[in-house]
Amino acid sequence: MISIKGLSKAYGSIDTSLLIVLKNIHLHIEAGEFVAIMDPSGSGKSTLLNIIGALDTFDAGSYHFNGQNVPELNRDALAELRLNNIGFVFQSFNLIPQLSALANVELPMLYTRLKKTTRQKAAVKQLTTLGLADRLDHKPGELSGGQQQRVAIARALANDPALIIADEPTGSLDTETGIEIMQLFQSLNRQGKTIVMVTHEEDIAAYASRIVRMRDGKILKNVSAA
Repeated sequence: MISIKGLSKAYGSIDTSLLIVLKNIHLHIEAGEFVAIMDPSGSGKSTLLNIIGALDTFDAGSYHFNGQNVPELNRDALAELRLNNIGFVFQSFNLIPQLSALANVELPMLYTRLKKTTRQKAAVKQLTTLGLADRLDHKPGELSGGQQQRVAIARALANDPALIIADEPTGSLDTETGIEIMQLFQSLNRQGKTIVMVTHEEDIAAYASRIVRMRDGKILKNVSAA
């Protein structure tokens, strides 16, 4: 699914202060894998995640997603790639506070050709599957952290993407709720979803089937989590 070769990324310029965050990264992720990326020393892991999610560019190397050469895609093609193939889950949930749980989950489907009734049925199904059938009309401020993250996961699943990208998905949660969320990710992975997650916590990374360890923008170790 994901093929990255010789990827490098820097911010700034030689005239200012060049900050190299990724250095000659080689990474291959097969469909159906659950991969955790760890980097305690800096921002490299989140930058790599943004590149995988087609949210950021890079300076050197190559990135192919399901055979598509991502840097060659124009803005519309990139948007289409994200809409149909990738679901995003963030540490801060990124829910719209003025909207209900149901409306938040519907959002990604607004950019498709689905009818309103079809979108609502799909959103209700996702929220019900994640144990939130009695919270459909609740706004984010009326939900616990764990419930908000479940809404965010339901939103990520709205268009049935093949890949789920999770950036520190348990960072704002207590330990017990974090375990519940990771068990949910494992369940999604067993159902066939590919998951790429960044975390700085060893116990959270252990839920993945493979851990990619980074330091100072380089991959140090790429091993099974078992």
